[in-house]
Amino acid sequence: LLLQLRYPLSALYALSKVRGRKRVQRFLPHGTEDVEPVLYVLRLIGSFDGDLTNRHHQASGEGCSSGDTAAVAEAVERDVIVSIKDSTNGSDTCGMDGGPQWWESTYILLTWLGMLSLVPFDLTVMDSTLRVQHHSSLSGDSNDTSSTAPPSTPTLASSILSTSKSHLSDPGPTRDAASSCLASLLSRPDLESCHLEEFANWSDDVMGRYLRQERRSGDSAGDETYDPMLPLLIIGTVQTLAQIYKSGTRSNLMGGRHLATVERLWTSSILVADAAAPPGRRRTRGVGNGDCGIVRGGGGSSLLRKLLTKLFARVGATYLPPRVASWRYERGGRRSLLHNLASASSSSAPSLPVKEASRMSSEVGAASQNETTQLEDDLFYVPDQVEDAMAQLLLSLTDPSTVVRWSAAKGVGRITERLPAVCADDVVDAILSDLFADMERDGAWHGGCLALAELARRGLLLPRRLDELVPVVIQATQYDVRRGRHTIGAHVRDAASYACWAFARAYSAEVLRPHIPALAEAIVLASLFD
Repeated sequence: LLLQLRYPLSALYALSKVRGRKRVQRFLPHGTEDVEPVLYVLRLIGSFDGDLTNRHHQASGEGCSSGDTAAVAEAVERDVIVSIKDSTNGSDTCGMDGGPQWWESTYILLTWLGMLSLVPFDLTVMDSTLRVQHHSSLSGDSNDTSSTAPPSTPTLASSILSTSKSHLSDPGPTRDAASSCLASLLSRPDLESCHLEEFANWSDDVMGRYLRQERRSGDSAGDETYDPMLPLLIIGTVQTLAQIYKSGTRSNLMGGRHLATVERLWTSSILVADAAAPPGRRRTRGVGNGDCGIVRGGGGSSLLRKLLTKLFARVGATYLPPRVASWRYERGGRRSLLHNLASASSSSAPSLPVKEASRMSSEVGAASQNETTQLEDDLFYVPDQVEDAMAQLLLSLTDPSTVVRWSAAKGVGRITERLPAVCADDVVDAILSDLFADMERDGAWHGGCLALAELARRGLLLPRRLDELVPVVIQATQYDVRRGRHTIGAHVRDAASYACWAFARAYSAEVLRPHIPALAEAIVLASLFD
């Protein structure tokens, strides 16, 4: 059965690779009767393909559950695994000749299970083990005390959680599908109250183990207790947390019940970010409890730093009320190029200067009036965690990896659009003072230009700040630093050109008119000589 099933699952993986996982996920069956069969086949493939017991032990720190053992035992009784091994001459040759591979089937089944987790019914209704236990308790002897004992068979929700967590340490695309499946499951209203806190405690334990291992790896490189799967597990854990804060509701994530767990996870995440930072770029010292305050490891991967950046941005935005800043600059309906071309073609040539003059006077006057009135209306308390998140994002803007800087720039924009105008001005001042001070730091210049472009694209750079921002962007379009026998700066000039485009799309011609000659000259020079 599994040999026949892996061909259509591999075809679905090819479609998801070309078209996207979320697009293919919409067309998968999502009936309540499909949940348990998909979970059973997923656990069966996992037990055959990759020694599920060891992976579950690495992920959860405990032995295989009774549900996994029962699934494997049942498969052996039916001679499923034996028949597969016999059909392949005693060895797993799937994928060796370019055919379908087992991890492709696992990827599609996890994607399917993530879609089934969104079924708007209580999981207890779909759990057959609860029905069997209820039937046995009704048919059994009422005087028998063993019938009232707590059942040892795991529930459907715990089985999905344990199976998905066992794939968080996979080094391939199955980790992405497992994290998405966990986020969909833990975002359900009937599971957020009980299983979300349990997963948060498990994640905090994984982060603690990772920090202790990084500390030991700095002291002794040949430590026998080193777990090679832990760096992969921490990536899957952080990715799942970032997905939960993306799809979960703010009232449940920041409620009084989970607030203490979120605070503990926040401290652990900052310590993990400090351990994952490249050597020489760490700032956190002595934060936390025990011996996890100082980490001497060699740093984490760029993927881990990018996921931590996403987590900081989403948690920081969760601490703020879900609102869009009313003080931001709004161009109106002129953000679309189609609207601009239509309005330009419909306007008459003789009356154009009069319209431009009237629009300029009204728009500049309205902008100055809005800046003075809205500064007084948008003042509210900003938690300290938001400041910590913004500090981590500003530090990530100087990361050696481009994907980390790009993710940090988007995170700065998302948090700033929920802040008061006074705090947003502080963010802009920090970007100008910290990132554009040293010409030798090309990564800081690149991250600063990306952050300015994101802020301008969201209308968070008020027109009164253009006098000090435009010269910095023009200087970035000419950035070129000599390193040895070559020069660097192409990525900085590219980000500066993106900032110029963001200025042109965000502001009206009347507001940008004093800066158009300098910006046009810089863009023309960059297009001719870069």
